[in-house]
Amino acid sequence: MKNLVEKRGKLLFTVDSALLRELGERLVGKAHIALAELVKNSFDADATKCTITFRANEIEIVDDGHGMTLQEFERFWMRVGTTHKAGEVYSRTLRRPLTGSKGVGRLAVQFLANKVEIQSTAAGGNLSLNVKVDWNDAVHHEFITEASADFELTSSLSSYANDSPHGFRVILSGLRQDWDNQSLKGLAQEVWTLKAPFDGFAGKGNLDQSHNFNIEIESSEDTDLELSSFSQQASAAIEQWIAKIEGVIERGRKNNKQRVKITFQDGKVFEESFYVSENENCQIDSATWEIRIFNLSGHYGSKIKVGDARKYFSEFGGVHVYDGPFRLPYYGIEQDWLGIELDHSHRKVRSALLPSHFHVERALNDLPTQGRILGVVRINTGSEHQHASPRAIKSGDYLKIQVTRDRLQINKAYDQLKNAVRRSVDLYAVFSMRQRHENARRERPELSPVSQAVGLQGLLSEYKNEIPKRVYNEVSAAIETFTSSVEKEQVYSDSITSLLGPLATAGMSALALEHETSRQLSILERIAKNLSGSGIRAEESAKEIRKWILDFKSMRRVFEPLANQEDRETIKPLRAARVIDIVIDSLQHFMNSTTVTQDIPTNILLPAATFVEWQGIFQNVFTNALNAMLAVKQVRKIHVDAGYRGKNRAWVHISDSGSGVDLSDTETLFEPFRRKGDIPEQRRAMGLGGHGLGLTIVQMIAESRGCSVRFVEPAQGFNTTFEIEWRI
Repeated sequence: MKNLVEKRGKLLFTVDSALLRELGERLVGKAHIALAELVKNSFDADATKCTITFRANEIEIVDDGHGMTLQEFERFWMRVGTTHKAGEVYSRTLRRPLTGSKGVGRLAVQFLANKVEIQSTAAGGNLSLNVKVDWNDAVHHEFITEASADFELTSSLSSYANDSPHGFRVILSGLRQDWDNQSLKGLAQEVWTLKAPFDGFAGKGNLDQSHNFNIEIESSEDTDLELSSFSQQASAAIEQWIAKIEGVIERGRKNNKQRVKITFQDGKVFEESFYVSENENCQIDSATWEIRIFNLSGHYGSKIKVGDARKYFSEFGGVHVYDGPFRLPYYGIEQDWLGIELDHSHRKVRSALLPSHFHVERALNDLPTQGRILGVVRINTGSEHQHASPRAIKSGDYLKIQVTRDRLQINKAYDQLKNAVRRSVDLYAVFSMRQRHENARRERPELSPVSQAVGLQGLLSEYKNEIPKRVYNEVSAAIETFTSSVEKEQVYSDSITSLLGPLATAGMSALALEHETSRQLSILERIAKNLSGSGIRAEESAKEIRKWILDFKSMRRVFEPLANQEDRETIKPLRAARVIDIVIDSLQHFMNSTTVTQDIPTNILLPAATFVEWQGIFQNVFTNALNAMLAVKQVRKIHVDAGYRGKNRAWVHISDSGSGVDLSDTETLFEPFRRKGDIPEQRRAMGLGGHGLGLTIVQMIAESRGCSVRFVEPAQGFNTTFEIEWRI
């Protein structure tokens, strides 16, 4: 039977007014991002100054930009999602690259406050526009098209930032968040970081158009944010760098090149060039970056304390990305977007991004951690869109921001930018390690005993004709015998020394593994028994298997250096902080409820030795500390710190809250098979002490590398402190 059409026509889409609030929540999300959107509008309006004032329940943003007429306000501000900026690459007067393109920035005010009042006077105009919007009222209408704003035009002209007769003012009231002094201060500090703290190479290009745009943050007397103090401390902290990495990509789509410049505090400068991408076309037109590296120890002078600098970098450090003059909020200390911390945790020593001829032994050991770097990466997504080819635009392979406006779209262009910046950080690590190797060579004695003997032989030859033949032959033979003996002794000494570290680690680890294997086999037997029974217990058994795998993997960390030829055989100075980090990580399986803290200056180097030797020393010392805390009921804690004595001595202290030692009788503890107290059989079976050889081995390795070891007066809050000291 044929259906009869009773009615035909078109249905129109409608948009619920609740979308205003939904978009504000989802596309803005955080208060400082919302404020950033308003500041960006000021920048796009060619303002030279934008002032943000915090009051008890009000925030005011005012600029000296070109302002808006009533027609412009109705066409652009009142239209959600307008994309007029996408077609306009530069601002109308100062030719700045426009920072907005999605047309949702004005929703930031809805996220921050329930009410907004706007004042605007257009440049060259003689009327002031006043607009009031009540967001609660707007979202109660059924459709967005029914929501409205009240306005009036007056001949009473307002004054804006810099006493300008034209500009834009936004007054937010009925704030949606509870803003106490502390939260307002935090918000103000986030806004303070909107602009990059330094420029580097960026000052030489057109990416930074912010030199004539200033953001000022003020507060009323009843909302004292101490912003001037924060600004001064931050400025002082970022000037204490020990190295600086600068990089630039110019006309990348044409030449596929990046330049890198590394500057050290002592004035040494290194410059290199690389291809942005070896295997494909460069998808980036321009980018610049500067990354500063800090040593957060010692004394910073009167302007800022080291502790304050650490706090600043722990909150605002890391490498940030700036689109035009403004920071994208996703990047920084909380995001390891360059993979630096990941490579630290995996103990990578060689860069995958640098050509092979740059390789230096253990170069990536000198990678700075997130907590002691501050970086600025500058791009301009508007300019990137303009320079992208039609094919790139169609595929999306150019630098662009996600709709959330907090990060870059992950694509080929993003990967190339990330690799270019990370390549420059790896290059810093290479040059830093090279300098350490050079310093180590300079600090060695100019002539070894063998070289001195050869020199003596040469001197003897010069006087051969003036010395009786019999005397000459006897002295010459004696020198040859001495030289041969020294050479053999050195070879023997090096071979014995190089074995001590592996033996110390292998002995302890083998016993631990034997115990752990027996324990894990028992677990497997129980799991097998469970699995052979009722199916109800299968999930429980599966959880046990997964836990077993994790435990066993944790145990294997103890053996990692023994399996690495470079760790076993390469003798060179190592960073104390890095070595101790790795040893602590390898012993996590045995730490239980022990808290380990450390305060080690990053520039302290251990005397030249293999990594396995130092691992053997620190593993034994930490093991002693863990055993000493077995019977302790209070908090179990270990603290490691290091420092200098005068100009030519350095030390490391390992302190614990264990049972303590008698300082008048500690010498006997270094004798073979001497130990303090009884260690439970279970701990001895795990290889965690109890054999009386640990401190003997520690002393043997340490002294062979020019170190002295001893127990010293405990640090405050601890019962035992073990010291390793050496001459620099």
